[in-house]
Amino acid sequence: MKWLQAIRRLFKPKYENLEKPLREIYTDAAGNRYYELEYPEQISYRRSIVAEQAARQAEFCLTRDDMLTIFNKMEEYCNAGNITQVFHLIIEMKERLLYAGEEETLLNLASVYFFLEGENIEEYAIAWQMKKIAMWKKDDSARCFFLSRALERTKDYMSISETSILNYLTEALHGNPKTDRLSKVLGRNSILIPKT
Repeated sequence: MKWLQAIRRLFKPKYENLEKPLREIYTDAAGNRYYELEYPEQISYRRSIVAEQAARQAEFCLTRDDMLTIFNKMEEYCNAGNITQVFHLIIEMKERLLYAGEEETLLNLASVYFFLEGENIEEYAIAWQMKKIAMWKKDDSARCFFLSRALERTKDYMSISETSILNYLTEALHGNPKTDRLSKVLGRNSILIPKT
């Protein structure tokens, strides 16, 4: 009967306040409970805009801030006549387009779609998102869970086997990821742009 409910929702007037059922998906080590929309198409307009931006950043494997930093560095190197460094940055950006994902961008994507208990599911409050991401980074199991769930929402997900994803995440938990496609991708920061 879920299909019948889905059809009814499609024909309800847009101005009508639709019920948005949630499904519990995870409980972290600290006991925090996380949810997702049972019907992802019910994501709020505000969140859908942020989701689109986050998906684009995840697709490029580069946050907007990192991309601006790289472009500023390219400009700086060009003005100094250091073309070699410019080419290094161009190569890095091209390589990122081949990656399956990058940790920071995937966690940002996950923060849009997955809700901490008590979070307003209609709004996208930066403070809540930063709080969730900070908690995930301190809890390896939560980090791996949400990285995996975010990766499922990217276009490259179908090109990587679930076994490869799970193997990578398991190895990463133990501090020794293998040198395969995923280990080159998740958690890798720019080698030329230092994080502050």
